[in-house]
Parts: sequence; C-alpha cells; structure tokens
Amino acid sequence: MNAIADLPAGRNVDTMPNGGTPLFPKRNAPFFRILFLFLIIFNPLYAKGENNEDYTVYHQYINKAEDCFYTHNQVDSCLHYYNLAFEGFSFNYVHDLVNAAQIAYFSEKEYKSYLYKAYNYGLQAKHLKQIPLFKPDCIDEFENFEQTASYQKIRNNYLKSINIEYLDWIYDFAIEEQVKKEQDDFVLWWDAHIKELTAKINQYGFPANQIIGIENNTIFAEFGMPDKDMFERVSKHKDKDILCDENMPDFFLIGNDTIQIEKEDNIIQCFNVDENILGISLIMYGLIHYGISNASNDTIYNQLQTIWLQEVRKGNLHPREMALLHDNIHRIIIRESSDEFFESSQRGVGEVFGIETDFIHLTYDESFDVNEFRAKYNIVSLAIDAKKKEYEKKYGFKLFWGFWKCL
Repeated sequence: MNAIADLPAGRNVDTMPNGGTPLFPKRNAPFFRILFLFLIIFNPLYAKGENNEDYTVYHQYINKAEDCFYTHNQVDSCLHYYNLAFEGFSFNYVHDLVNAAQIAYFSEKEYKSYLYKAYNYGLQAKHLKQIPLFKPDCIDEFENFEQTASYQKIRNNYLKSINIEYLDWIYDFAIEEQVKKEQDDFVLWWDAHIKELTAKINQYGFPANQIIGIENNTIFAEFGMPDKDMFERVSKHKDKDILCDENMPDFFLIGNDTIQIEKEDNIIQCFNVDENILGISLIMYGLIHYGISNASNDTIYNQLQTIWLQEVRKGNLHPREMALLHDNIHRIIIRESSDEFFESSQRGVGEVFGIETDFIHLTYDESFDVNEFRAKYNIVSLAIDAKKKEYEKKYGFKLFWGFWKCL
C-alpha cells in the first residue's frame, strides 16, 4: 500500500516564516497534532523501535519530495515530504538530508537544520566541500561548529550508534576477500563464507549506514583503536602486494610515440574505505565479486533476495544499493550464459533497475517498463535521475552518493 497521499492539485503546503515546512496546516492545528500523534502511537508504520519502522514508507516520502522538486518545481511541497521522512523515522539516510539541504539552499529556504541533523548520522564539514553549490561561508560555519562541545556530544552519540564489533569483523572480512579474489580457490572461499555473511546480516542487519555508520578512514581512531583502521590493517598485512598498488609513472600516446612522465614521488595506494561517499563500499565490493565468481547466479537470488528486501524494510539497506547489486548480477548472467553476448546486450537484459554507474551500463528492450519496475521497489524514475544529473552539471549540486554513486 502506498502510504503517500498527494497534496491537493495546485496547492503548495504552508511555509513557516523562516522558510521551513510545518508538519501541520495552520487551520485546526490542535486537531491535526492530535491526529498525527495518534498515528505515531497506534500505526505500526510510524512506531519507533527496532524492526517496527517500515522504511519503504520513508523512501516513498523521499521519492515524492524529489518528484515535487525535479518534476514540478514545487519547493515547499518537496520540503514537506522530506520533513515527513526525517521526522517520522528514527534513522535518516545522511545523503537524503544533504540533498534536501541543497534544494533548500538553492531555493533560498532555511537549509541549515538539515545539515545539523545530518551530523547525527555521520556528516562532517569535509563532506560539504565536495558540493560546489555551497559557498565557502556555509562550509566555514560547519567547520567552526565542529570545534564546539555541542558537536562533540553529537559525534559521541553517533559513535555509540555504530556496532563497532560488527564493523571490525567487516574490515577483516573485506581484507580477506580482497586477497582471495586473485587466488584459485576464490569461488570455494565464497561458498564457505556466504553462509557466515548471511548469518551476520540476519543477526545484526545489513552492514551499511544504520548499523556500522558511513565510511571514515579514522573511525577506529575515534574509538581509541587507531591500529584497527583500514590503512593500518592493510599496511601490516603479509599480502600487502595484493592489497596495494604503487602509483607508477604515467604513460600516454602521441601519434606513434609513447611518452613516459616521471613523478617525483611514487604513491602507494592501498585498499581502503571511501569516506567521501556518505555510504559504504566494503560489503558492496564483496557482493559484486561474489556475483562475478558464482557459477550459478540463481543461487545468489535464492540466498540473498529475501534478505535484501527484509533489510530494505528495516532501513539497513537502501533500495538503490539493492538495485545496483541486482543489476550487476543480472549483467553477469547475460554475459556468462549467452554465447552471443553482444547481440544479447543489444536486445536488452530484461528486468533491470537501470542504475547507471561508471562501471554498469545496461540496455533493455522497449517492452520492459523500467520505471514501473523501479516504482515497485521505491526508486525514482529515470527522468528524475536525469534531472538530478542536470542540476549537478548546471548548478553545482552533488546528488549521487554511495558505492559507485548508486544512491
């Protein structure tokens, strides 16, 4: 059931004097407040607590917000739906808060409250520096905020929300998987470890933003365990040659001549987390590898699809992360199961979400409605994704986050 009701045609929601959006209309405010509190208390979709919140509803609100802005240019309605998501659920995806802030900033509405709230979910000023839209004085304010006791209290609460033992296990799992991927027994390794991984997911949840926080190079140092950060683990690993690459001199071709450009210092780049994405990458890399290595991709669906859908409902896995894993596996099925790969790829690959990344470009035949497939799993249309990319290019937004920019 779609829990989102459209606003009356031609009407934007009321706005507060500071440009924010109230949850209640101005008329009959006491009645609506009582009604809303009743819904929170007695409707399980809004009840806070473990496993009681249905995040399919959260994503519906987020998608409705994006549709209002990118399709209909309705700023107040957009922020109204964002607020319903952010205030109605105990966990918010930090990139959603940041994207809402960008829309508010661009539209000259109050935007700082979204960013301050995003600190509860791991945001830091260094993330804002990736967004050309934000002027330096905006970023300066949040850098100054990070020097305050108020920030430290928020940061400490965020750290307490992280399952640090699970994160520690994920780091070790990711390193071992990365080492094994170049060895002959990689498939056997995954066959032995997929049950261990799924058991961990069933026990703790999918290891993503809500459970282990967003990736940070020095997160263990903040817990007083700097030797457990990924770079330190990899640097001490006996298989460092597998985990690290030396940034050798560059080569490029001019005509028939190859020219070598010598660097003053070679840089060693090692397997690490990606702290710029407001998301997670380690488990995603592993599952991408598993999809490639597994001889029977149907097995992946049988083992993981039910878990993915369960974790999306709990807010532990984002629908677009699920979609990326689905599309990648589907792409591999086409490549490995067909003797006529290029012809097959031109005909289309059937049911895909069409999550475009630097590594995955999928085609599909005209008989398949990719937007209908996306809507079924609470993902916005291709047209809205295209509009978001347009705002990135024209106005300096940064709207795609996560592993391979899938969010």
